[in-house]
Amino acid sequence: MKLKLTLQSSGLSSVGAGSRDLVATIDSSATIGDLAAYLVRADPQRGDVRGEVRGDGDLTLTVVDQHDQLDRAVDPRSTIPESGLRSGVTVAVTSCGASFIDSGPTVAVVAVVAGPDSGKEFRLRRGTAYIGRGHGCEVQVSDSSVSRRHAKVLVADG
Repeated sequence: MKLKLTLQSSGLSSVGAGSRDLVATIDSSATIGDLAAYLVRADPQRGDVRGEVRGDGDLTLTVVDQHDQLDRAVDPRSTIPESGLRSGVTVAVTSCGASFIDSGPTVAVVAVVAGPDSGKEFRLRRGTAYIGRGHGCEVQVSDSSVSRRHAKVLVADG
């Protein structure tokens, strides 16, 4: 798939200021984190970025809304189609740290109705959420019949 993006310069060793229009040809299985890391590595205006890009999950894209100043960081684990990223948007590459937390409002609640975690509720924000026993899952359950990353839930507004 092809995306037309405006890349806004950020603080990650960017020599030039401002923004640049790009056309990216992206595999549909690529994640936002993959695209962000590639944009940093392929940018000829950046200095040595080896210390900045440590691996998967270090970087994400933030959609820059120049009208109402409500920038939105995108979950770096989301694939491009899942993320809602569309042609024509302005993005900036930003650090997301070890645990990405989108500070948006709760748009869904998952309730566990059976098993050892029965009665627990998990509030989900817009984007991708994982269900499983693994530590990185938004819905973390202790049932041994559930795999570490058992299911992926795509949460959308409304």
